[in-house]
Amino acid sequence: MPRQSDRYATLSETAKLVAQFYGVVYPHDPARSRVVKWLGQLGYRVGNRRITGAEVKMALVQLAKSGIVLRGGDRGSGPRAHPSWTLPLTIAANRAGHLDAMVSEFNSDSYAYSWGMQPSQKIMLLRCHVVAGRHEEIHELGNLPVEAWRFLSHPEAAPLLRALPETHVEVALLSCLLYCIDTAAPPEQLIALCGELAPERVSLAIQIAFLRILQGRFDDAVTGLDDLPEQVRTSKPVEVSRAATLALIATLRGKDRDASEHITSALVAEKKGTRKRNVFPNSMPFALALLSLVRIGTADARAELDRLLKTSEQQQILPEMTRYARVAATIQHDSHADVSGLWPIGATLITFLRGLSCCWVDEALFLEIPDARECLHQFVTRAAANGYQWLAAEGVEILYR
Repeated sequence: MPRQSDRYATLSETAKLVAQFYGVVYPHDPARSRVVKWLGQLGYRVGNRRITGAEVKMALVQLAKSGIVLRGGDRGSGPRAHPSWTLPLTIAANRAGHLDAMVSEFNSDSYAYSWGMQPSQKIMLLRCHVVAGRHEEIHELGNLPVEAWRFLSHPEAAPLLRALPETHVEVALLSCLLYCIDTAAPPEQLIALCGELAPERVSLAIQIAFLRILQGRFDDAVTGLDDLPEQVRTSKPVEVSRAATLALIATLRGKDRDASEHITSALVAEKKGTRKRNVFPNSMPFALALLSLVRIGTADARAELDRLLKTSEQQQILPEMTRYARVAATIQHDSHADVSGLWPIGATLITFLRGLSCCWVDEALFLEIPDARECLHQFVTRAAANGYQWLAAEGVEILYR
């Protein structure tokens, strides 16, 4: 497949302008008529002519065929930039000297007023501020959802990450790591940037360890935590994470008794400094390792699993992850139980986990869900291409068993 820069270079001048506007305002999806109006009010021309509505329509056809802009969907939504294109298009707008004018024109329109300072508006403005180097304006956006920074997982984002003020580096890198975990995106450049820009940051080391597990690099997952400096390595978050990491590795190797011991160790570490009787680590490896308690199947193991799942539900910790163990436990108790409650379907880790859960009942249950096979196939293909060997192998089993 041609590189993004090559595909962009083949676009007409009108298509480039239209693409830039949709890239800048993402995740918004304004109707074509609004973009025609905004381009006209900004006075953009191709040659000596103003851009017409017909030309914008033709440009959107070209952009849709190139995978740069997605066509409008149901309920009146307009076209929207493909998520993987939002950063390069915003960079292109900035290089062309269009970024500030496009943001200003968008913000002055009634369409933008209806959004106010909702998360979607913050996501748009954060990306524009970072690309333009207006770091001092980031604090004006207030509290940002962690996922707002995930645009920096793009391969072209390394210079932008290096230019970020230190106060924003850790949360930006964490957002990108979580995005890689969720979508099996290429992780190695990002992991290298973590070592360069934020070495020894616990939150990053913990996610990198989980990512290594998904790649099937079990030893590297543990080594990454063990190589942290002693004062960091002995901190509560790292102790919990290390035990949870060992638990999940044991689960994936079929060593359920070992996994149970590591689950206990993680709980002991999690209880340090608290008087709570019931705790549940906010750890994805821990949540997935609970499958070992299901497979052990003794009365004590079932009681412990039930207590942990109740705690996670009460504290609303990792509901998508713990649902995997809940489904497995339900089916073990009653093979005819109805576990058809829907999870979101997309080419993501959650869809993969739902597929695993359904395998406890009948693989056809998952594959009968609309778009499930296609989404899982996309995820597995991406995982294989980007080095997530364990995810890819298990995904193939779900698809073709």
